[in-house]
Amino acid sequence: MARTAHWPAPIHTTTVARRFACAGPRSLPFDYGWPMRPFNAQHPVRANFGAPRTISAERFDRDDRGDPGDYSFHNGVDVSAKPGAEVFPVVSGIASLRHADEVLIDVPGGLRNFQYCDDRTAPVVDALAILNQQCKPQNPQAISGTVSIAADAADSPPRAVPGAWDGFPVTPAVVRSTFVDAEGRAVVPLRTVADFQRFEPPQRDFWSVYAAGTFQNFPAFDHHYYWRYPGRDLVKLTRRPLDTTRLRNGAFRLRVIASDICGNRGTLTERIRIANA
Repeated sequence: MARTAHWPAPIHTTTVARRFACAGPRSLPFDYGWPMRPFNAQHPVRANFGAPRTISAERFDRDDRGDPGDYSFHNGVDVSAKPGAEVFPVVSGIASLRHADEVLIDVPGGLRNFQYCDDRTAPVVDALAILNQQCKPQNPQAISGTVSIAADAADSPPRAVPGAWDGFPVTPAVVRSTFVDAEGRAVVPLRTVADFQRFEPPQRDFWSVYAAGTFQNFPAFDHHYYWRYPGRDLVKLTRRPLDTTRLRNGAFRLRVIASDICGNRGTLTERIRIANA
């Protein structure tokens, strides 16, 4: 989208946590060593909890709520390893072969979430998608009427992933947003719009968390597999469309913060202007 000379570009910042949540002695109740040797060293990761898993019958990049296909949240952490590498459960339990390529560990006490990492790469919020009710992009300098807003956010694996998955993005653990006026007063207070740290949302909420145009790495559209095509995570900042006529005309700032489970974060601050007739 073209910008006039007097309209500032979005501000991007990245921060590596000073108090690093993933370094030092393990103290959290579900903070375990890695399920393969070496147990206390970072391994390549090619997908995180909550990442979009999409198979669409629509044309490329045309997926949306109600479209035929399969849309779900990734329910694990994909750790890359060489074929034949030994894999160890991080807690005691009863192991059973669920499928030909899947082993299920039944842990006493029920389902648990685990984290194992030493990640010092910060997520990035690339851009905002601001659409009107006809799903047409709106100029951030002249927003009017009822709009939906989503953030294009991604993280980078802390170590290079071998093979065809090298260089592909992973999903941030948390995305938050806030909306303030020119004086810095919160019009919409800081709130969490996506959180995959402690639980996985129910599958029925996929299109409440992600916006239309979201798809996984190596996506499948209309019976075609797009080899080595990077995915896109469009996280909804507005669960319901925003009626801008309820706000005064003028300048505002929309800030989006994407974080990983180690406390690293990336921020985008976009200056927008509401201009209703």
